[in-house]
Amino acid sequence: VLLKGAQRRMTALQEQWDELVGQLDERPQDLDALKQTLGVVSRIRSLKLDTELACDDVLERFRVLDKFSEHVEVPASDRETALALRERWQRVVDAALTKNARLEPIKARFMTVTKGDATAFSQDTEAALAAFSKSGPASGVSLEVGLELLEAAKRQLAELGARRDTISQAEMLFGLDVTRYPALGTLSDELERVSFLYDIVIDHYAFVEANSSTLWAALDSTALERGADEMHVRARKVPDDYKTGSTAALAEAVFKEVSSFKAAIPLIVKLKNDAMQERHWKKLMKATGISFSMNPSTFTLGALFDMNLASKEDKIDLIVLEAMGEAKIDKDLKAVAEFWGATSFSVGRFSKDGAFRGFVLQPADEIKVALEDDMLKLQTIQGNRFVGHFVGAVREWGRSLQTVSDCIDVWFQVQQKWQYLEGIFVGNEDIKVQLPSEAKRFAAID
Repeated sequence: VLLKGAQRRMTALQEQWDELVGQLDERPQDLDALKQTLGVVSRIRSLKLDTELACDDVLERFRVLDKFSEHVEVPASDRETALALRERWQRVVDAALTKNARLEPIKARFMTVTKGDATAFSQDTEAALAAFSKSGPASGVSLEVGLELLEAAKRQLAELGARRDTISQAEMLFGLDVTRYPALGTLSDELERVSFLYDIVIDHYAFVEANSSTLWAALDSTALERGADEMHVRARKVPDDYKTGSTAALAEAVFKEVSSFKAAIPLIVKLKNDAMQERHWKKLMKATGISFSMNPSTFTLGALFDMNLASKEDKIDLIVLEAMGEAKIDKDLKAVAEFWGATSFSVGRFSKDGAFRGFVLQPADEIKVALEDDMLKLQTIQGNRFVGHFVGAVREWGRSLQTVSDCIDVWFQVQQKWQYLEGIFVGNEDIKVQLPSEAKRFAAID
């Protein structure tokens, strides 16, 4: 076991050295290749102590094996290789030092290139910061555009960070002072501040999108209000330092966006009123300039979100108020129709001197009172500012009830006269003799 462990360790060391030496043999033709070669030299230097300890460990293992040579046969080639490990490692180190010395002229040339790259990169970071401030996601653009600019800025920062790391690595390889880029740090800080605000926007848009597919018939106004309140609290509790300086306008825009949505929720709840009919929705579409289908299977909250209801609050209040006013008129007209549809006159038997003379209309005082009440109600409705949709029906009912009232009056007048004349001409032979023509005329009419 000890022999196999020593052999594996020795083989691993030699394979590592062969790989390093092979990399040292490459001739760098550009900066990237030079950095790779210098990296190999640097790695060999960093491995020096650990490798020497590893060599000593292998030698110690073979020394122990030699003490028990009568029990374990150690190949002579392995022993020779182990004894030469230190010397071979030193050749690798010497090769690295020689390579480094031979690269000095090339290093000097590329050192100048690296300094130039650092200077140019510093200018690029300052330009990127200026562009971010002037036309970035916090420059007053719409939030939708700002989100696109934010992603572009994040990609740019990642690219700049990679360039900085490459240049810094080269500076360290050439023994140069690592250049600092304050503009890049400022850009990173500003992007972090802007991202904090846009995270609220992203979550807000996600909440709106999640509710946009909710069918109007399935609206849960409580859940909608709760979610809008939570987003509003986040926007309102943005730290004060975000409300000043470069992010002040963005913070205000985010708060306005979230507040506008929250303000629209009570309006949506108002529109849920059962009094809203198709004609009222059409008025809303005309007021907002946005049309949609009222089909219950396709009508979703998204159609209302697109209307920007908060800016149409006055119009919505008027439309809902009109719907409620019309609903009351409709209810009153239905009550009138239902009452008169079920109302009937009472008819009684009329007898004279014990003889049945026919049927007569019974007193209709209650009907007359009801007629007067409903005609007064219809006059009141006709003066209502929301009667427009029902004006035809109201007038028709007014005419009908007036006709009924007039007919009742005439009916009772005729009935009263008939009863009076019936007592004169029927069963009174003397009157028939004295007024023969009148008697014949009454008999014909009767």
